[in-house]
Amino acid sequence: MKYIGIHKYTKQIFGGDDSNCFPLPPDTQLYPLSIYTGSIDMPLNESYEFGNQFFRETYFDPVTQIRKGMIYQWHNETLPWYRADDIEASPHGHNQSKPMHNIVAYHVQGLSEFKDTSQKASKPAVIIGSGNHKSLWKIINIEQSVLAGPVVTLKAQYQFGVVPEIDAAKVPLELYSKLRVEMDKVIDSANKLDPTAIVDRCRDTLSLALGHIAGDMTKDLGNSIAAIRKKNQNRDNKITWAGNLVARLHAQGKPVERENRSLDELEQNHAQLALSCLWLVLNELKWLNQY
Repeated sequence: MKYIGIHKYTKQIFGGDDSNCFPLPPDTQLYPLSIYTGSIDMPLNESYEFGNQFFRETYFDPVTQIRKGMIYQWHNETLPWYRADDIEASPHGHNQSKPMHNIVAYHVQGLSEFKDTSQKASKPAVIIGSGNHKSLWKIINIEQSVLAGPVVTLKAQYQFGVVPEIDAAKVPLELYSKLRVEMDKVIDSANKLDPTAIVDRCRDTLSLALGHIAGDMTKDLGNSIAAIRKKNQNRDNKITWAGNLVARLHAQGKPVERENRSLDELEQNHAQLALSCLWLVLNELKWLNQY
């Protein structure tokens, strides 16, 4: 639809064209949006009633982290809207729609600056959400619909690195459900942008994966690494090296350990390293979704 309007006081959401509107369902998903310019901590423009731009979500797949929808921009003119679904009697003897007041209007954004998506470098990223609850998304496709504006397809991105995607068909059946839970926790921590949380969740996931290799998923990461080395004639491989590195990072995330060893707090690069180690292990095990 061409326009979306939000009532200033009731917060009811309407959609419509240049003259008529109708109420949208209560579960209509609208999210604050801004263009990513290098920092996810940039403040949203709050000089508008409900923000300058928002994303109306029409589709979301939690597995692939793909969402579709339309981007709307604040409309600086009052719309002469009438409610098409609410008719009142006219003193002239015929019925007419009720005029709408106190509506903050937004028009669908043309996105002409993003029209060339054939080149990877031309696909910008957007920030969805506000405050401490924001996430980073890459525009991977734009399609022009017949009756409305361009439909945008977004793919989740993570400031701390790429979260690997496991393939249900490749992970051992008895392990998949537990590993899926841990991978979802990694995704959640990546969205919250906390380096210590990301390292901890990578450690938990590797503990489960390496415990499966070692034959005992109750083992912690260190004991699983030792068991794998023992099976490998006390030699390391890429899996044990990556596991040891994440174990060291996990220890560095503890205040007491940092104090005793004069270590720095975990930062963005540490989180990226932990995610890379997780990817390496899952890739070595041939459990990743390759696309």
